[in-house]
Amino acid sequence: MKNHQLQHRLLKYFIFVAIVPTVCIALLYFGITQADTRARLEQDCNQRLMHAMNKIENKVTQINEFTGWIFRQDDLQMLLARPETQASCYDEAFHQAVQELRSQFSYRPVTRDILSLFLIGDNGVDIRAGSEASLIDPKALTDLITCSDVCDTYWGCLTDNLTTFTDHPQVLFYRHPMIDSDTGAQTGWLVLLFSSDLFRDECADLLTNAENQVILSNQNGGTLACFGSQQSQETRLEGNVESLSTGWTLSVQMSAAALGEQRRTALWMTGLIFLVALIMTAILAWMLSRSLARPVERMMQTVTRISQGDFSRNHPVVLGGTSEMDTLERHIGDMGDSMERLLHTQLEREQEKRALEIRMLQNQLNPHFLYNTLNTIKLMAALQGKTAIQNMIEALGRLLRANLSAGEEQICLSQELEMLDSYLYIQNTAKKGVLRLVKEISEPDELECLVPKFLLQPVVENAIVHGLVQNLLGGTIALSIQAVGHTLHLIVSDTGQGMTPDTLDALRHRIRATEPPRTDGKHGFGLWSTAARLRLQYDDKAGISIDSQEGHGTTVHIWLPVQRGRRTQDAKKE
Repeated sequence: MKNHQLQHRLLKYFIFVAIVPTVCIALLYFGITQADTRARLEQDCNQRLMHAMNKIENKVTQINEFTGWIFRQDDLQMLLARPETQASCYDEAFHQAVQELRSQFSYRPVTRDILSLFLIGDNGVDIRAGSEASLIDPKALTDLITCSDVCDTYWGCLTDNLTTFTDHPQVLFYRHPMIDSDTGAQTGWLVLLFSSDLFRDECADLLTNAENQVILSNQNGGTLACFGSQQSQETRLEGNVESLSTGWTLSVQMSAAALGEQRRTALWMTGLIFLVALIMTAILAWMLSRSLARPVERMMQTVTRISQGDFSRNHPVVLGGTSEMDTLERHIGDMGDSMERLLHTQLEREQEKRALEIRMLQNQLNPHFLYNTLNTIKLMAALQGKTAIQNMIEALGRLLRANLSAGEEQICLSQELEMLDSYLYIQNTAKKGVLRLVKEISEPDELECLVPKFLLQPVVENAIVHGLVQNLLGGTIALSIQAVGHTLHLIVSDTGQGMTPDTLDALRHRIRATEPPRTDGKHGFGLWSTAARLRLQYDDKAGISIDSQEGHGTTVHIWLPVQRGRRTQDAKKE
């Protein structure tokens, strides 16, 4: 049952891990396709807008050329400058000017969209052209001429036609004052009524779909042209472009049917990809879960047996398999064998350790017996008046007592210095008093700092044995003690022979080693043990360094955290 549960979980996990990336990829494909399609449609829309606006500007240029021709005609200017009494006189000049105007009106292509042309003079001159001009009362033009709402200087906006007898219910009007070129006075108005389809041909590329809507607006927001209608609620694309020459704005709302069609195609493809991926993933997941669950079940049985203390290979193991699972299964079996051997080895070591502890307890009698014997010899030396022998034995007794004291890994610095004095007294007795110890203590409170027991004795011994013993005149050992902040500095210097650079490098390497060095008769165990004790007790907060120069002595620098004895702490509190 557990095997099937594991297989079912693996099957679910594999399907989930495979389906999530598939869905993400499908959604990413859908989003990228939609964005690309929209970008292409917007680019095409902008290109069409620019092309349509260029054609609109060309037509406006043609209209300006036609109106400019009218403004430059001297015959027309003369008619508008006539007195009111002669304005209605239809003479040869009047006839010639009208014929010339109608001639231009007949062959210029732009005039095909002009439904009515009015040249109205302030003196009463009324000249018309166009199919609907005769159906309109000139008095109705007054509102168009004076209109300023959402109209620019000359162009108006779409408005109702001034006659009902027309196929064009709305017209686009244009008005421009006629100015006498000689006097600069206004002599009348030129009014043009254009068909509402004036710019339809120019916008044909934007009206390929019946649902598209195109609006041409002037600078004040007035509508100059409006084609198409927005009836569908489907997603639409919007765009606009502004003319630099006219200031007009051409806007379009185009149906995004292509975008919707692409969305449906992308959704269909996404669903198909998801279905195929689901089927293939289910098959592969079932095969993988089946191949993984069986070895895991066998390994679980092996681990269970090991946890119960059975390290034997009484269970079946696939020996010929080369897959990672088979290799792992064999390694688990090997691990059981290794654990069994380790337990036997550990049991043997525990037995040896117990025997060693028994021997150590038995041997504890010897140091105590030696200490008691030294006291007897000291008493005998005192009775016989041998003061030097008595003092030497007493110093040796203090060292032995400190060495035998249990449970004190740290002592006050003052006690450490007392033991150091005892050690130097013994050494001076053997060396005939040629050794000198100079102490420099910056503050008396520093003597109450706690230090590891026998911290300085190995350093001083190393200075005597390797630095001063070769000198018949002896030498001086200087001890400097100083507390800086939270760090206690102990500096031991001698006036011995020093070391060569190679010997110094070798010694520095030895004290940094994790294993004790082999004694070679030159530099032994003392400095390494001191450095090792500092590392074990203070980690990286304490350390030891050595400097030496051949012929000028050696300096050992020890630093460790400042720790006050309980007596000093109580005194400070008081």
